[in-house]
Amino acid sequence: METEPERIDVPIRGRGWRLAAKIGCGGTAGGLAAWSAGLADGLLLLACASGVGLLLGGGWLARERRSRSALQALLRERGNQLAESEARLRLLADAAPFPLVMNRLSGGELIYANVRAERLFQTKLRPERALRVQDFYVDPQERERVAGMLRQGLGVRDQEVRLKDAAGREFWALISCSVAKSDKVWYVINGITDISERKALEHSLQAANAVLRRKVDEIEHLQQDLREQVLRDPLTGLFNRRHLDDILPRVLSHMLALHRDVAVLMVDADHFKRINDTYGHRCGDRVLGALGAYFSDHFRSGDIVCRYGGEEFFVLLPGASLDAAHGKAQQLCQAVRELPIQAEGQTLGVTLSIGLAVCPLHGEDADSVVRAADLALYQAKQQGRDRVCVAAPLSSLAQAERFVADGEAKAAARGRGGRRRPE
Repeated sequence: METEPERIDVPIRGRGWRLAAKIGCGGTAGGLAAWSAGLADGLLLLACASGVGLLLGGGWLARERRSRSALQALLRERGNQLAESEARLRLLADAAPFPLVMNRLSGGELIYANVRAERLFQTKLRPERALRVQDFYVDPQERERVAGMLRQGLGVRDQEVRLKDAAGREFWALISCSVAKSDKVWYVINGITDISERKALEHSLQAANAVLRRKVDEIEHLQQDLREQVLRDPLTGLFNRRHLDDILPRVLSHMLALHRDVAVLMVDADHFKRINDTYGHRCGDRVLGALGAYFSDHFRSGDIVCRYGGEEFFVLLPGASLDAAHGKAQQLCQAVRELPIQAEGQTLGVTLSIGLAVCPLHGEDADSVVRAADLALYQAKQQGRDRVCVAAPLSSLAQAERFVADGEAKAAARGRGGRRRPE
């Protein structure tokens, strides 16, 4: 009785294929033949599966190779484009007609400088030698000021700063800065123009202008001196009669328009001829100089004091009433009477005779007022000197003039010459 052949499953892996072989236990030739046949079929099936697998795997590998080749070609193309773009940018920066520098904003490290910048600063960027932009500022505060403006987002345009090159040579530069960001790092692009020649020219022009201003000031000072020499008496430093003749009509006209008084004092030093005859004209000049200095110090700034001629002085008091002017004249007589004058080793005393007139009380024009004051001075001399006399009213001026004329005629007859009033 034949037994049921034993079934032995032999797994043959190859993309999910499985071979089952039935082998008999009797070891018969039929069973061996059947086993051989089954084995052959399994090997054939395995070969087919392997071939299919190889075909499928080879196609995938080919696609992978093609994809990788395309990607590498694309990367090479992109790299070439980036390299070409970088080369163009570098060429553009190198060919810029002005020095161009790029640095990090935070630390100031220089990462690029074109040829013109390297020539301007006399140095080159090297990997072994780090350079910072602040190393080339003469004043660190200027660098901080520029950096602060850039941190605030403010552009820097045509800012004048002082820079120095690697050799320490200082020069003026005009800088313009822009900020750019790359990979979370802020960079500064600096355009630089050397303006040393322009600044030197400016300094030369400023120096020339300063010299010119000094020359103009000197000329104006000389002109002022000339005007002063024309208008001032060289002996006393007071205004002279030429200035009085020019200013008096204008002052009277102005004050009349304002309905205000103008007082005038005609002042004469008593017995001055005796000083000249006794001590000499040099001593007399010293006395006149002392009187002029005293008059200049003891009148208001708005008053006008002039040397009228010889030992005579004329004082113009705008806005002064008759009473105020009379009080001022009385104080002047008393002060000069008590004033010791040092001249040529001598201590001399002088008294004054003063004639007072007021516009419009004694006249409304310069000639009338001066004539009235002069007649009043003549009366002060006649009455004993060292006193103040007020001019007579307009109705009495004619009589006073006849009195003066008679006195002059009598003096001429006695051989005293043409002196107008007593010494």
